[in-house]
Amino acid sequence: MASGCNDGQLTSSADGLPRKTVRWPYGDMSPSPTISDDEDDGAPADPEDEEIPAAVGAPDLSKEETQEANESEESGDTPPLVINLDALQHIAEYYLPGVHGACIDMTELQSGSHHGVRVLHFADGWSCVGRFLRKATPLSVLESELATIDYLWKHTTMPVPQTYFVNPNPNHAVGAVFTLIERMEGVQLGSIWVDLTLAHKIEVIEQLADVIAQLTSLKFHLAGSLNAHGTLGPPLWPSNLTDVPCEAPFATAADFMISYLQGHGPESSMHFPGIVDDLHSFLDMEASNPIYHAPYRLIHNDFDDYNMLFLPPTAERGPKLSAIIDWDYAYTGPLYYLCGYPIIIQDIYWYTDRYADNQILRKRLVRCIANHFPQGSADREHVKRSFREKNQRMNDFKHKFMYCRWVPESMEASMTRAYVNRDKRSEWEAQTDQAYGGVMDWVPDSEDEGEGEDIGMANSVALD
Repeated sequence: MASGCNDGQLTSSADGLPRKTVRWPYGDMSPSPTISDDEDDGAPADPEDEEIPAAVGAPDLSKEETQEANESEESGDTPPLVINLDALQHIAEYYLPGVHGACIDMTELQSGSHHGVRVLHFADGWSCVGRFLRKATPLSVLESELATIDYLWKHTTMPVPQTYFVNPNPNHAVGAVFTLIERMEGVQLGSIWVDLTLAHKIEVIEQLADVIAQLTSLKFHLAGSLNAHGTLGPPLWPSNLTDVPCEAPFATAADFMISYLQGHGPESSMHFPGIVDDLHSFLDMEASNPIYHAPYRLIHNDFDDYNMLFLPPTAERGPKLSAIIDWDYAYTGPLYYLCGYPIIIQDIYWYTDRYADNQILRKRLVRCIANHFPQGSADREHVKRSFREKNQRMNDFKHKFMYCRWVPESMEASMTRAYVNRDKRSEWEAQTDQAYGGVMDWVPDSEDEGEGEDIGMANSVALD
């Protein structure tokens, strides 16, 4: 695993993990081996030779396309997705690695607002997953997701799906931008969580802690998103995909965060000078606090239970992590934003019966992440400090400006006013901005561990 800092150029001190053969439909995005054009793989020499249009590069969105996508999002409706199944079957049978025979069936999985998802089944029993973008999205987002997954393959041991085929062209005969990726075993963690025993939940938390610890060990001098050229580019969160995008990654946390304050409506923008001053003041005061500043870490955009796949427990073993999925909009940023509690172990009013277990699991998470690093090491202390020093300003900024783009503009303005006036709100209004404020009477957890203790066995629920 790489642990040194990288200056923009993404180089690895590791040889990387064994990889499956990947056929990329265009060369510039290929960070891994490809099938050469003169290799006889049983398919036509080039997709352009067929009736099915080739998967060629597509430019980033125009201002009009961005506006159209935002209007679709504002309506609250899931954008329609019409897939040409015959064209998809052709691609699946001729351009995927290996010889799997005919694509005999396609089943639709639960889809989100951004992607439609189908499982493609083949004659030999093999299957893969197709992810289809529902709305116009800049090509840079797809490139960044592929580069991030490739980087994780080379620098970590966490399970992430391999990419088999990429089509970035929205005008392709299939009918959408899509990728065909490895089908990972397992189910979404949220679908089994409530039925797990506490001992099994602890096993889950320990495996998630390993993921966070590996991401903690990946260090970068710049904050941004990985791109197709093996370098760090500007951050690519949904909230800053505007017609005035950032042009480069950032060296300071202040510049990184301020980059999200652009492309907003006039009512929100009028508050931004004050927000900028507030951020500079806070981060200047915390200039020596390493949880806010470089080295930055690689952060999943949405590290929650629906993006975590697990094999359910059996009589022979406990639950086993099988994949972390959906790495679009991943970015490098402050350690503060990497080290957080998944929502499944946060306290919520209507689940008071889970409070005691949640506290055990929160402590176990911090303890396990910290124990990946030597006693007395800076990384060990910085991890614990990131959990210990959660604060309203940083949490609220991420929620209001980084995590999503609020529509319509009136909602965006309301969120901006709420951030500006956060110190003036009632106790009830402010409770969601505490570190993990699902309940108003939430009390921060006590220190997570005694130095010198090991992680402990997964089937032990006793924590000091």
